Amino acid sequence: IGSRFWDLVLQEHAAAAVAAGGASSAAAAPPSVAYTPSLASFFRNADPASGARSVPIGERSPIYQLKARGVMIDMEEGVIGQVRRSAIRTLFDDHQCIVGSSGSGNNWAVGYHEHGGEQIHAIEEAVRREAEDCDALQAFFMVHSLGGGTGSGLGSRVGEMLRDTFPDAFRFSTVLAPSADDDVVTSPYNALLSLWKLIDFADCVLPIDNQALADIHARVERQAAAATTASVSAATTAATAAGATVTGSGVLQCGGLVAAARPSQSSRTGTISSGGSGGGGMRRRTTAVTAFDAMNNVAARVLTDATSSARFAGPLNVDLGDIVTNLVPFPRLKFAVASMSPLASAAAGTAAAGEADTARGLDQVFANAFSKDNLLLKADARSGV
Repeated sequence: IGSRFWDLVLQEHAAAAVAAGGASSAAAAPPSVAYTPSLASFFRNADPASGARSVPIGERSPIYQLKARGVMIDMEEGVIGQVRRSAIRTLFDDHQCIVGSSGSGNNWAVGYHEHGGEQIHAIEEAVRREAEDCDALQAFFMVHSLGGGTGSGLGSRVGEMLRDTFPDAFRFSTVLAPSADDDVVTSPYNALLSLWKLIDFADCVLPIDNQALADIHARVERQAAAATTASVSAATTAATAAGATVTGSGVLQCGGLVAAARPSQSSRTGTISSGGSGGGGMRRRTTAVTAFDAMNNVAARVLTDATSSARFAGPLNVDLGDIVTNLVPFPRLKFAVASMSPLASAAAGTAAAGEADTARGLDQVFANAFSKDNLLLKADARSGV
């Protein structure tokens, strides 16, 4: 989810840069964009040539190399190793990756006591280095799981460290709750111990259920398949009337022109942006959206939507403090339920809404947001269960 989050944030800023430059598309956008206060909210601008870790914001300051204001932590090498080999690998320096080798064995106590005692000072130093490059530190966003040992145990230890070291900064926790049929026998105990700690150190908690993400992805897939079938059927009717032929894969062949039918959600492509390299700004790339990425896109979209008004100028200037004030009425009543609408564009991982979303009215979008089928947690918000 963390890697998808950085992809989505870069995509939003790339789309904003294209719109600000007056370009009609990403291909027509300038090769380099300025380092703006909007970008500075989640990224620092490093200059490898001069050795500057963070170039100050100035009028039309060029982008040298974007670095994420974040730290990746895992006691196994697999996931962070994938990020280091991905398109966003340039966003993270070595000191921003805290990696172990033995794992936590799905045990909260191992993550909290063993790895917490060994790694907490290195984690604190890495976080402090990133915090010192911020002009006005406002909040920390934590993304971790509750079912495993590292996310639950070490995540609890890191949250306590942030509370003690940075008491004036808000602490938001987006946590992945285990589903009812989780095959890890210790996940209920890990989740219970983590929730106990979250009540103490977090200012706002957004729980997300794996089963809810799977159900949302399955529903989007069914809707996309139905739309594809209807589109191919309509195209077949029109092509037959025009004397064209239709192959079994839904490809129309007529007069030397070939037009493929709209792909399903599982193979749909989305355009995202990677970090700037040594001499350039943000650049565009296209990647296939897998089922796993589609589920992570929905979860990562919660963070991008929650911070959009703080990152971009607009009529709704809601900062992170307003979110805590409005959603947390009492200090210990800090668990909020997130909902997403429309779902198709969120699962696809694109900055703009899909074709079907633009035709849907705002009334329907808001009605779906309050539907239990759009909640990112398998719960009934009306009854509180």
